[in-house]
Amino acid sequence: PPLARVQVEKLCYWAQL
Repeated sequence: PPLARVQVEKLCYWAQL
């Protein structure tokens, strides 16, 4: 699984908080 992409999406999610 693309763990790197998951991390990027999670970072974007945190940035929106």
